[in-house]
Amino acid sequence: MEEMYATFNMGIGMILIVDKDVAKEIISEYERLDQVIYNLGTIQRGDLCVEI
Repeated sequence: MEEMYATFNMGIGMILIVDKDVAKEIISEYERLDQVIYNLGTIQRGDLCVEI
């Protein structure tokens, strides 16, 4: 399996988009279940442009 991750783009898996008020609770629950979880970013109101 390790070789597959090194060779192929295995993707992120599942993405959750949640309200910031519950994000900490969700992160804690995933960590309690020994699951790896990443905060990939935030959605913010702003100018009509793309910023990378």
